[in-house]
Amino acid sequence: LEIPIDKEIDLSCVQPDHSYWINIYGRLSVDKVWASRGHNIVSRQFSIEFDFGDCRGTHKMDVHDDVTRRKFSLELLDTVNTLSVLSVCPDQSNVLLVIDKGTGCISSYKAPWGAEIISPSRQLNNGSGVVGNYTRAATDNDRGGVERLYGFILPTSVVSLLTLLKDSSKLSHSHHWKSHGLSQDLPPELICQRLDTEVLQDGSGAIIISAECIVLSSIWNKEIFKHRVQYRVNRNGQLDVSVFSVPNRRLRSLPSLPRIGLTLSLQKSLYNVMYSGRGPGECYPDRKSGSKFGLWSSTVKDFGFDYIGKALILTSSLLHEIKGLYIIMPHLFLMSPFYFL
Repeated sequence: LEIPIDKEIDLSCVQPDHSYWINIYGRLSVDKVWASRGHNIVSRQFSIEFDFGDCRGTHKMDVHDDVTRRKFSLELLDTVNTLSVLSVCPDQSNVLLVIDKGTGCISSYKAPWGAEIISPSRQLNNGSGVVGNYTRAATDNDRGGVERLYGFILPTSVVSLLTLLKDSSKLSHSHHWKSHGLSQDLPPELICQRLDTEVLQDGSGAIIISAECIVLSSIWNKEIFKHRVQYRVNRNGQLDVSVFSVPNRRLRSLPSLPRIGLTLSLQKSLYNVMYSGRGPGECYPDRKSGSKFGLWSSTVKDFGFDYIGKALILTSSLLHEIKGLYIIMPHLFLMSPFYFL
């Protein structure tokens, strides 16, 4: 199929480090009994790649970095329970980042101009603002094991006994998760065992904080994950977070794990959501081909959907006016913003 293009395409605006797509739509040219003229019956999106060689575009955060790196320097403040990173300029200093020594998690994160971005939450581990997330609600597929069939005809006590005697491969994912300490009702706890810091001497002035942690089952009080997280704090306030999680041998034997991710407790004013990815509606992996890549906007209230996942995202921004939080990931990821009650 060849589709002629009747107008010249201006490529002068094409830039490195950007994504470009061609959207093709097929619409009815005449009225039909089942649809009116102009009704969309087919659509397809194609990715376009340009070869720029070694050329690299300028990201808005890079421009911001050029402005701020000359003004701010970073300092560490070590107390009994916390480790903080201060942003220091000639006339004032602000606390950028606070790490809880007990969990190795972020309890507070602020922009260089003092606006709070991440704040502690009662719902997260020890009131943290960012914490590892290893559980989620089970879907119907997760609960669809042989024990569910038994539950229709047998008492709960008998079903519990049969799950100990029957072949475990016939049991549901949800049963395996709970029996290994990955219950959403009793989520595992994060314990920090070691905290290291490094001030880079490469001219960037960045500070790296590394936390060696373990994840304990709240049911058995036994280690189920090794959790290593590294925070790199840059002078412009940009925070790079790298997480490495290793499940124990019993968890590695399971056919699946519920989730390995992060939960962030954000400041309440960050209610607008702008993201680059598939949209504009819910696009869980089993229906993502029906959603197109683009730049979409919504609010936290309208972003919700009554399912475990929301959308595959490339880059997400939670914005309040001009200043806000930019979340940039090297790969596609699932994001579900919602209000804590």
